[in-house]
Amino acid sequence: MNGDSGAADVRFPTTSPRARTWWEIGIVLAVTVGQSAVYSVLSFVRSIQRALEQNASLGDQQARLNPSRDTQALWDLVYQLLDIFFSLALVALVLYLLWEPGTNVLKRIGLDVGRFGSDAARGILLVLAIGVPGLALYVVGRMLGLTVAVVASPLDAAWYTVPLLLLSAVRAGLVEEVILLGYLFDRLRRVGWSWWTIILATAGLRAAYHAYQGVGSIIGNFVMGVVFGWCYRRWGRVMPLVIAHTVIDVIAFVGYPLAAALFPAVFTPPRPRPSPPRRPPPDAPFGSAKAADTAVDLGRHRHPAVGLAAADAALRLEADLSREALQGVNEGRRSSRGRNLARWPLSRATADAETALESVSRAVIEWLGFPPPDLQVSFVSTDDVVDRSDMFWPEIGLVGESDGDLKYDGRYGDARAVLRSQSERDRRLRAQPRVRNLVHWGWTDATRVDPLRSILIGVGLRQREPEHPAHLYSLRRALAPHPPHRTA
Repeated sequence: MNGDSGAADVRFPTTSPRARTWWEIGIVLAVTVGQSAVYSVLSFVRSIQRALEQNASLGDQQARLNPSRDTQALWDLVYQLLDIFFSLALVALVLYLLWEPGTNVLKRIGLDVGRFGSDAARGILLVLAIGVPGLALYVVGRMLGLTVAVVASPLDAAWYTVPLLLLSAVRAGLVEEVILLGYLFDRLRRVGWSWWTIILATAGLRAAYHAYQGVGSIIGNFVMGVVFGWCYRRWGRVMPLVIAHTVIDVIAFVGYPLAAALFPAVFTPPRPRPSPPRRPPPDAPFGSAKAADTAVDLGRHRHPAVGLAAADAALRLEADLSREALQGVNEGRRSSRGRNLARWPLSRATADAETALESVSRAVIEWLGFPPPDLQVSFVSTDDVVDRSDMFWPEIGLVGESDGDLKYDGRYGDARAVLRSQSERDRRLRAQPRVRNLVHWGWTDATRVDPLRSILIGVGLRQREPEHPAHLYSLRRALAPHPPHRTA
C-alpha cells in the first residue's frame, strides 16, 4: 500500500540524523586523511625518539615525498599508478556521499570548470600568499633544527618520474581540498558546528596530516588550513584551492629538485667555513691530533660516507686514537651545523673497516635499511688457515666481501694469481658451517647503490628500516663513477 504522496521519500532524506552523520564522518576520515594524520603524528613522534636516541636534532631526520615502491622500473610504475588511482577513488567516494539527486555535486562545492579562469587567478594568488612564506618557514625550521629534511624524489630516477610527480601533485590537491573543505565543511555544518570552529578543526587536521615533516610544517599547514578554509567559506568554490595546492606541490615535487640541480649555489645551503687549525696539546702525539682534526674536518664538510671513511682511516692509522676522542674534537668546534653533520660518521667510526670501500659500503648498507654486519670475523678452515671476512651477517650466514679494483691491477702481483687465491679463500669460507652465502661487490656497486641493494636482497638479506634517499642520492652524485663526456 502506498503511503501519503506528501510524505518525504525515505530513500533520499533531505537531512541525515545527527548520529548517522557523525558515523559517516568517522568512517570517511578513517579511510582517508584521518588515517594519514594518525600515521603522520606517529612518524613525528618516532622521529623525535630517533633523534633523542642518536643525540641529534629533529633536523637530522629525513622524510621522503613520493618514495619508490619497487626497485624494478615497471613494477614501480604500476604500484605508483595504482596508488594514485585508489586515492582518487576516495575523492569519488566523498563526492558520491555529497551528491543529491537533481543536483550537480561538482557545482555545489565549486569543483566544476565553469569559472576556471578566475579560479586559476585566485589559486595563483594563494600560491604567492601561502607558498612563498611556507618555503621561508621550512628554511627557518631547518636552521633551527625543528623541521626534518623533506626529500623530493630525484627527477632522473626513471623516465616516468616527472609525469608521476605531476599526477601526485594533482592527487594531493584533490584529496586534501575536496575532503577537508568540500566534504567536511558540509557535514560539520549539518551537525551544528560554527564556521570558525570548522575552519580551525580542519586546519588542525591538515597540520596533523603533515606532522611527519616536523614543527615548521605543522605550523605552516595550520596557517594554510585557516586561510584556505576562510577562502572556501567566502568564495564557495574548492577549485581555486585545488589549483593552489597542486601548484605548491608541483613546486615542491619537481621545481625545487630541478632548481637545486641547475643552480646549486642558490638553492644549496652554504657549507660552514672550516674552523681554524688547532694546535695539539703538549702531551698529545702530533700524528694523533693531526689525524683527528683531519677526520673531523672531513666529517663536517664532506659527504657523510667520506666522513666515515676518513674517521675509520684515522682510527686505523693511530692506535692511541679512539672514537670518543674524535667525537670530543668535534664537540669542541664552534659551528653547530658542522657538529651535527659530523656526528653521524664519527659515532660509527671503527678501525675494523680496513679500506675506504668497506667504510662507504657500511654507510650505504645502513642507508638502505639493512641490519649492520659484524666486521672482520675470523673463520678457521680444516687445514688451520684463518680467513677473515669483511662483513658477516650471522643471522642468515652471509659473508660480504667489498673488493676494490686495485686488487686486480697488478700492484699486488699477477692478477690471475690474485683471482686464484680469492677463489681458494671463497671455497674455504663456503665450507664453514656458519656460512650459507658469500657475495662480492665493488666500488661501482656500492656507490651506484642499486646494484648493492640487489646483491644483498638477492641472497636473502632483508631491509629492516626505511631507506635514506637523500644520503643515497647525494652519494651517487658525489662518488659514483661517471662515464667520460662524449666529444665531437
